Amino acid sequence: MIGSVQESTGSLGQTVTQMLPIMFLYLVDFPISASVG
Repeated sequence: MIGSVQESTGSLGQTVTQMLPIMFLYLVDFPISASVG
């Protein structure tokens, strides 16, 4: 059971790691786009 939890956490961590740069760019770009209009 612990192994399955580690596997799910590992896949989740990998997904978060892949999405983190995209989310960071989105959070940085959104205020700039909003302020520019």
